[in-house]
Amino acid sequence: MRKLVDTAFYFVFGFTAFNWAGWPIELRFTESHLNYYFITLLCILLPISLFFKILTIGDNRNYLGAFVLSGLLGLGCFVVGGFAYQDANKIAQSKIDYSFEKLNEIKHKNGYYRLYRTNGGATTSFGLVLRAESEEFLGIKLVDRVFSKYKASEATMNIVGENIELQIQPYSNEEVVQSVLVKM
Repeated sequence: MRKLVDTAFYFVFGFTAFNWAGWPIELRFTESHLNYYFITLLCILLPISLFFKILTIGDNRNYLGAFVLSGLLGLGCFVVGGFAYQDANKIAQSKIDYSFEKLNEIKHKNGYYRLYRTNGGATTSFGLVLRAESEEFLGIKLVDRVFSKYKASEATMNIVGENIELQIQPYSNEEVVQSVLVKM
């Protein structure tokens, strides 16, 4: 039983760290609402796996510590998971993820370069993210963030030789059109 709990604990925390730590490659579902449901699932599994991991250490004094630590982690996970679940339902109904809206895409070899507009809500500015995404396999794709710019909302993409040229429109009156070349 302890080996199963250890394996589950390391898998849940390892997978969470892999996708949230900003590694070069991330795993994502092709249907964006499934990413939010998956975050909700991780928010449920994180405190549960921590609780059982602490309990399997074998010291009876750890029961209170297991309860307190997993409870504290659970409170944060409850908030994040609740918002993720609400967003997943909205995206599933509308079929549009307004917080990560696809603007354009270019097919290249075995994948795509996709340009997204990010929207963090009322207290943040828009941003742009260019990602290299592999073709899907069983509804999952590998994603590599190639370029990002905060405080930008519109851009065009063109292939120039072996590069992608982004023409980023000004975000304010003080800015000019910015041209960026990204190697494919």
